Order: sequence, then C-alpha cells, then structure tokens
Amino acid sequence: MKSRIWVVALALMLVCGLSQRWMVAQPTEKAPTQLAVVDIIKVFEALDEKRAGDAEIDKLNAELENQRRKLEESLKRQSEALRPNNPAAMFKPGTPEYKQAQEQLLQDSMNYKAFMAVSEARRMMLKRLKTVEIYRKINMSIEKYARSKGIAIVFCIDELDLDSMQDQSVSN
Repeated sequence: MKSRIWVVALALMLVCGLSQRWMVAQPTEKAPTQLAVVDIIKVFEALDEKRAGDAEIDKLNAELENQRRKLEESLKRQSEALRPNNPAAMFKPGTPEYKQAQEQLLQDSMNYKAFMAVSEARRMMLKRLKTVEIYRKINMSIEKYARSKGIAIVFCIDELDLDSMQDQSVSN
C-alpha cells in the first residue's frame, strides 16, 4: 500500500513538473487545467490488438498441445513395448536391446519434462510481452490525448499485476 502511495506521489510530482515545463516552454498556450480518469483495464479489454494477441497465444497453445499429445503417445507406446506381460513386447527383459529401449524411454521422458517446462515458459513470456506492448501503447495514447486536450493530470485505474503473472508460472 505504501509503495502505491509513493508511486502516486511521484507521478503527481512528475506531472506537476511537466505541467510547469509546458507553461514555461510555451507561454502563449493555455496551461493544462483539466483532470481525467482512465480505466486502463476496460480500455485494454476493448482493444483489437488484445484480441489479436489472444489469438496468437491461442495458436501457440494449440501447437504446444499438439506436440505434447504426440510426445505422450510416443512415451506410452515405448512404455507398453517394455512391459514384461505384454504379448506384443518387442524385447525380452534383461537383453541388451531391452536395456537400450529402457534408456531411450528414460531419455524421452526427460525430454518430455523439459518440453513441458519450456512450453509453459514460452506461453507466459508471450502473454507478458503482448500485455506489456499493449499497455505501453495505451499509455502513449493517453499521454498524447492529455496533451492535445489540455489535461494536466490523468489518474489511471489499473489493478493488473504483471509481476504476479511470472510468479504463477513458477508455482505451477
């Protein structure tokens, strides 16, 4: 809570400083006097760019899900082929071929775990990058609009915590 108060206080000081700089640099223009409030979450949700980003994330999710399914099917086939009670088993337990197949299954299992970890990291990275990109554009647009309309202070309502997005991926 204290950090938010400090951020708001610093933002107000910055805006006041910019406001005074505008007055000094351009004495013929009227000093900004208006106040505005923007709900960034509502703006964010309404943007076509957000929908496009969501579509890109959905496409990545579908590709990764397809790869995951293929890897799981391969692991299942390899595991079934090594079961001693399976009449379709390819190798007899204890043979060099059987041990080699076990080693391959172990290697493929480790590759699967690595794939899952990398896939989740890719998902979270893409989501975070798209979100940050759109937020930066929103902030630039708000700044341009405020300047053009003589708005001195813009308060933004924003409850999205991008840092927690990363924390969620670590905890899974």
